[in-house]
Amino acid sequence: GGALSVKIPKVFLDCSEIRPIPDNQEVFVNPNEEQSVIFELLEEVAASDYAGIAKLHVNSILQDNDCEDSKYHKIMECVPLKQIHAPLLLS
Repeated sequence: GGALSVKIPKVFLDCSEIRPIPDNQEVFVNPNEEQSVIFELLEEVAASDYAGIAKLHVNSILQDNDCEDSKYHKIMECVPLKQIHAPLLLS
């Protein structure tokens, strides 16, 4: 029920103008570098265990991309995002 607004450098291109992108993603690429920004829009999970929520979403993304082998991924740390870490995202 809301909008997401993020400032991305103008050099990044909206991939939806180049190829089909799933409805739950926003994908931007920098044609001059090997850089991309991907927003994966996930369903809300009613829980206070941040590590469990992260694991649920990571496993869902991995399964959607046929990469469920745990040797290719690991959640190193899971903490709530604070405004100091992403001032433009949470302002």
